[in-house]
Parts: sequence; structure tokens; C-alpha cells
Amino acid sequence: MQQRMFPITCDRRTLERSAELLARRCTEPLPVAIIAGSGIAPVFEQDVVERIPYADVPILPQTSVAGHQSEILIVRFSSGTALVFAGRYHLYEGFSPAQIAVPVVLANTLGVRKIALTNAAGGLRHDLRTGELLIASGMINMTGRALVQQRPSAITLSNSWRERCTDRARQQSIAFAEGTYIAVHGPSYETRAEVRFYRLIGDCIGMSTVHEVQAAIQLGMEPLTISVITNTLSDSPRTQPLQHEEVLDASRRAHHRLRALLDVVITTAKEPA
Repeated sequence: MQQRMFPITCDRRTLERSAELLARRCTEPLPVAIIAGSGIAPVFEQDVVERIPYADVPILPQTSVAGHQSEILIVRFSSGTALVFAGRYHLYEGFSPAQIAVPVVLANTLGVRKIALTNAAGGLRHDLRTGELLIASGMINMTGRALVQQRPSAITLSNSWRERCTDRARQQSIAFAEGTYIAVHGPSYETRAEVRFYRLIGDCIGMSTVHEVQAAIQLGMEPLTISVITNTLSDSPRTQPLQHEEVLDASRRAHHRLRALLDVVITTAKEPA
């Protein structure tokens, strides 16, 4: 178990107790951790070998958003084992950036060096369609909150693991797009005016992930961000406001393609750089 501590508001003793509990429950090597976005955790159901409720892990608070299960899953794909956080924290729930980053810090304490951050996102780019996947090449923090003082707000997501993942996915004909993810505070969805603005600077938009990425980079981990495009955004008015259940339903329809990509993620995480 690593002893390196990330300099955020996080009780060291509670962190170590939590890591020791997880280490006892999973004795297999963990090449990668995954944070599951809205509606994404069911992708792993058939491969779960262990469930650990967040309530059993002292460092983890409960989540409150539909589509987030508040449990850690140890999953075993044919390609390897992964630690999955099936429950994410958001600014709009009242969590601080430091609290949002705790699963990343916990994974790092366990010795995990690679982390895949999945999310549900709205497609800004005109060629993106519901159910498609986007691997972020960059990220813009528009939440108004930061884990660390970071200027400019743009983050470049480039590392050797990400490049191996994208190369392998192309070789296996797994369809995905690449582009810039914009993180906003939420919980309200974007207005028509905001869509017109955000389309100038990014390709998809969501309400999470950026503070987890900041933590991973600060800890020297290799982050990879995968967005499931769950709705397409237009500056034309909708007849009905977008509902969270629509996002969850679209996420479920993308599970087959996401599972194939995550298999690549786990396979490449085990390989030497």
C-alpha cells in the first residue's frame, strides 16, 4: 500500500483504515480503477465478484443522485480485475472539490496508477449522436471551483496509457470520438444561449469529472476520461425540458459499446508503458 498522501482535506488515519479494508477484500492486483458515471454501473453487473457498500468504507460519504449506487465493485473482466466506484460525488450535491476527489485518493493509496473516469455528457458537436463514446483529449473547468489553483482552466489529457487505449480501440474497430469535455457546476441543464457559447469551446459537456482528473494528475496517476453521449444539445428549443431519466436511459443503451472499450482499458492498463 502506498504511503503517499495527497495534500487535500482528508483525514490520513481514516484514509489508511479505508485502504486497509479494501486491500483485505481484494487480494488480486488492481491495474486500474474506474469511476462510473450516471447509469453506467450496470455495465459491470455480470462481472462483479465483490460488493463493498460505501457505508462500510469510513472515508466515503453516501451519494444522492439517481443512477449512482454508493458501492465499490470489484469486477473481473476476461482482461483483468478493476476497482469500480459505482457512485460519484458532485458539486451540486454540496460536496467540495476535495470530497469529490476522495475516491481517486483512495485508489492511489491502494497503489492504483491508472484511473478511468466515465460520465454521461451532452453532445455539443453536431456530428455526435446519442449513444456514442468520446475519449477526452482535453478538459475545460467551467465549474467556478478548483481542487488546486490552476491557470488556465484548460487541462490537457495526454499520457502513454491513453494513447495505447485509443490505438487498441481503433485496431479493434471500436467506434469513439475524441474532443474537449467541458465541466459545469449543474444541476440544471444548459440553456439555448449557453449551448451556443459552449459549442465554441468544446465538444461535450457534463457536471463532473474535472476535480477527479485534477487529483489524478496531482498524484502522478494516468487519467483517462470516457464520456457517453446521452443527449445532443441544440440551440433550438425542446418541446419538453431534458429529464435525468432520459440521460440514464440513453446511458443504458450505450452499455454494449462501452463494455468493449472498457475491456481495452483494463487490458492496456496491465501492459508495461
